[in-house]
Amino acid sequence: MRRIALIVCILSVGLLLGGCWNREELNELGIVSAKAVDLNDSGEWEASFQITVPRSTAATSQTSGSQSPVTVFSAKGRTMLEAVERAGTESPRRLFFPHIQVIVISERVAREKGLKAVLELYLRDHERRETVNVLIAHGRARDVLDVLIPFESNPAYAIDGIIRRTRMQFRDVPTRLQDLIMMMANPYRNAVAQEVLVSGDRDKQSNLDALQSTRSAGVIKLGRMGVFKADKLVGWMNERETVGWAWATNHIKEMMLPFPCDGKELTSGSASSFQVETASTKQKAVYEGKEIGIQLNIRAEGSVSEMACQTDFREAEGLRSLERSIAEAIQSDVESAVRKARDLGADVFGFGDVIHRTDRQAWSVLKANWPSRIRELSIHTNVEVSIRRIGLTNDPFTKVLGNQEDKDG
Repeated sequence: MRRIALIVCILSVGLLLGGCWNREELNELGIVSAKAVDLNDSGEWEASFQITVPRSTAATSQTSGSQSPVTVFSAKGRTMLEAVERAGTESPRRLFFPHIQVIVISERVAREKGLKAVLELYLRDHERRETVNVLIAHGRARDVLDVLIPFESNPAYAIDGIIRRTRMQFRDVPTRLQDLIMMMANPYRNAVAQEVLVSGDRDKQSNLDALQSTRSAGVIKLGRMGVFKADKLVGWMNERETVGWAWATNHIKEMMLPFPCDGKELTSGSASSFQVETASTKQKAVYEGKEIGIQLNIRAEGSVSEMACQTDFREAEGLRSLERSIAEAIQSDVESAVRKARDLGADVFGFGDVIHRTDRQAWSVLKANWPSRIRELSIHTNVEVSIRRIGLTNDPFTKVLGNQEDKDG
């Protein structure tokens, strides 16, 4: 009986202590908030880590403001994991990755090595999260981590905020690791990724004095959209082509769309603005005789926010004319994106997926040489625009000023 009681006692103690066997104290961890991946001159991996400095970021710390909120250091290795392990030998604390916000990969890595080594590491390690943002740097990736940003004590959280705001208010270019993996694993389309770059003087903005100045010497911003074949970067889409891609793939949220008047050239002095409030795009496979093609049906609703056209809103034809001008601007952006995709021979729109779902027999013929076939694929765009509101005045202010000048003259 005493032996049974002893066994029960030992098991009870084991159950109570089981949750603490692998505990780690917070002051023994180096919280990694961002990571950068580069290649050095020898072709080895160079991994850089942005570590949060708790004493600087704590609001109650007496040393806050006299020390950088983060520190960045790098290590190199023949494999990604070797570089990570070597970085651990330079840090007094164990590197802790679950709170990482962004991974920045240099353009050279994306073009020469591809992203498979980075993705492989994140898929296998239980400490990494698939919701982390992945960005492609124009130039050296570590340069992005060195920049200090006002408003946020931690630059990685500031970059995450820029991404979330762009996603909600402009266009939703996929940036999460899980989205990138799904696009690259999809045999019917090519993957895309967002570019990040430092604009201005990086060296000045990397100094702690930059946080005490009213003028930023440099800023971090999102730029072009990278196009991939398999896991390698093959080209870029500029801002207008990226907007066209977002229209074609139903990734437009709310955005401000500049448009010209009555087919004129879009210039700063003659452009008006349309605030897109809701937008939707449907892709559909259609036949023209025996040839299969793609029909894009785009619908946008919103309000006129800035007016340079001499349109009389009291006339229904004036409103329809303006809607046609906005639709032509959207169609022009989509066509520029399609031209770029054809130049690169990359299906970034998922048209192959649409054809596969619609007619698998047709896709079995097309998929053998899809990059070449997409250059000849017939693509039609139908855009419908509806203006909900025109603001508080029917006439543009330039017209009001013209009437006043006539009166004074």
